[in-house]
Parts: sequence; C-alpha cells; structure tokens
Amino acid sequence: DCNGLRLRAWAKIGDKAGNKLKRGDTIELDVRLGDAKFLDRTRVLAVAHDFDADFDVIYLDFGDWHWEIADLFTENSDQSLTVTFLTKNATIDDNIWSLEGFSDQVVRLREECTADHQGVLV
Repeated sequence: DCNGLRLRAWAKIGDKAGNKLKRGDTIELDVRLGDAKFLDRTRVLAVAHDFDADFDVIYLDFGDWHWEIADLFTENSDQSLTVTFLTKNATIDDNIWSLEGFSDQVVRLREECTADHQGVLV
C-alpha cells in the first residue's frame, strides 16, 4: 500500500539439536542502533531445518515501519544494528547487520513504490 515498509532478516541457529523454534513464535531480542534500543521482539516467519547439516536458519519479521525510519538511520552515526537474541528456545548467533546505504535504499523504495490494489470487486 506504499504507506511504509516491512523489515525482515535471517539469523543462524548454531545448535540444531537445541532448536525449539517454529513458525509464528515470538522471540525477545535486543536490537540497538548505537546506544539506542531499536527493537525488543520479532516473529519467526520460517525455520529452515535443512539449510545446512550443522545449523538451522530462521527468517524473522520485524514488522511494518513508516518511511521516516530512513531519517533515524541517517541521523545516527552508527552504520550497523547490533542484535542479541534473548530466547531459551534456540541458540541464535548474535549479529551485526550493516546499514551502509540503507537510508538511500529506503528512499528509493518509497519513490518507486506503486500500490498493488487487488481485492474483491463490488
């Protein structure tokens, strides 16, 4: 609908045997942009158990965000998000996700967005 964007990410679960996560689970986490807390929970969209013999991968949904999120990243000198997972249902590797060029990409997405209004015809 071009009102904003949805943020998603992948993460690695190093301990396959201890992974108890499933689609729809909510995970507590600590996502920081510099010293500022950015996010404290996410939802599991999918778990890839067959991605690798040594680890699983989860696909995470950080929800919907307004376009102004680009301003937050532009105003902050840090160029990465630091993510620490706080769940006992899996051993998820902490991450540092680079934000290099993120603000420019969000601006471009907004400029190029065309709403796809498909629905029920009355």
